[in-house]
Amino acid sequence: MTEEQIGSRAFSVPLMSTHTHTDLSLCGREDVTFDGVVERAARLGFHTVVLTDHVHALGVTDYPHHLNRLEEYRQRRDGLETDVRIVVGAEFEVAEPGRIIAPPAFVEVCECAIVAPNHYHLGWIVMPEGSAAEVASHELDQIETILDWPHAEVVAHPFAGTGLEHSPDELYEACDKERLRDLFVRAKERGIGFEIQPKFWYNLQNAGRMAEFFEIWLRLGGKVAMGSDAHGLSSLSRWAELYEAIVERFELSADDLWRPREREE
Repeated sequence: MTEEQIGSRAFSVPLMSTHTHTDLSLCGREDVTFDGVVERAARLGFHTVVLTDHVHALGVTDYPHHLNRLEEYRQRRDGLETDVRIVVGAEFEVAEPGRIIAPPAFVEVCECAIVAPNHYHLGWIVMPEGSAAEVASHELDQIETILDWPHAEVVAHPFAGTGLEHSPDELYEACDKERLRDLFVRAKERGIGFEIQPKFWYNLQNAGRMAEFFEIWLRLGGKVAMGSDAHGLSSLSRWAELYEAIVERFELSADDLWRPREREE
């Protein structure tokens, strides 16, 4: 399907990416400039795009430069003439249970805070070891840390840690379901969303056990954050192409979607 065909589609729920990187992220490709993202999103018919560049440990992320770019993004967004809602946020990360890398200056400037519980491939993040049940317990500790943080709005890509011995399906299968349900109840009370991670849903027939995770969450009345986790413009296009299949797989309505709060003027 061409981008023109995607852009002309009538989506059954608003087309959103609540997890989108620009070239400000160290892993972002050169084409995902601010202008590039806005132009591609407008062409594809996006309703909302949240910019969520990584905030890593000091010395990895250049804090002054990053903050300046976020301020620049907000200023440029405010001057746009587009139907796409652009939100300037950040992707923070849990370093270990009880500790989130989230400098106050970033929390103050960002308009939306999503948090990754499982950036285990990064050297400053504690890598869990042991059986699937032990690693899954660590992941739940990480998620609980996110729920304890008052600024958190979305749990990014649950159970999708890179570099682990166990697959997401194995971790979900082995996790304490009663504890997970308790965390779901807390998240719902706070209005936190759980992100449907695109890696699972590009082959929907192989979505596996993690599909149950989202089915239970939705039955409890929780909201799903539809995050492309795009690091390049092609990923944003791919997300738009497969979006409707994800909506149909989970029978999503507009009310099921987590949305960033409106900015105070």
